[in-house]
Amino acid sequence: MALDGGGGGGGPLGFANSFTGTAQALEITGNRIYGYSGVTAVDNNETNLIDYTTGNFVSVLRIQFNYTTDSGDNFTYFVRLADTIVQQFNVGQSVEGPYRQLSIIVPAYTNIKCSAANITGSTERNQVCGVTGRIYR
Repeated sequence: MALDGGGGGGGPLGFANSFTGTAQALEITGNRIYGYSGVTAVDNNETNLIDYTTGNFVSVLRIQFNYTTDSGDNFTYFVRLADTIVQQFNVGQSVEGPYRQLSIIVPAYTNIKCSAANITGSTERNQVCGVTGRIYR
């Protein structure tokens, strides 16, 4: 129950849309949108980190890919809108900590997928994707 005696928004401590964990979908709170893939093992098969369809709004998103292992492997990252690649880049000779970040505008009712693949070998390496942004209704 909310500390204000109840009816304070439906969530813990009177706030709705509290963080419930990692997922491929995005969460909306007010005019903000966010999602975090969590650590995902990625091999030489393209693996979805984020996969969702927008609602009745335009999104301005910042997408950040991270890898968590000093592996020496090379990775390709993809951003797709409606199954069409709109952004793709390679990161070579990965070292711990680096990330790549990009911004994108996503139309209403559009599927967006953020994925990664190890292009050096079949060994699984940990990858993370975070998406934050704003929606316009």
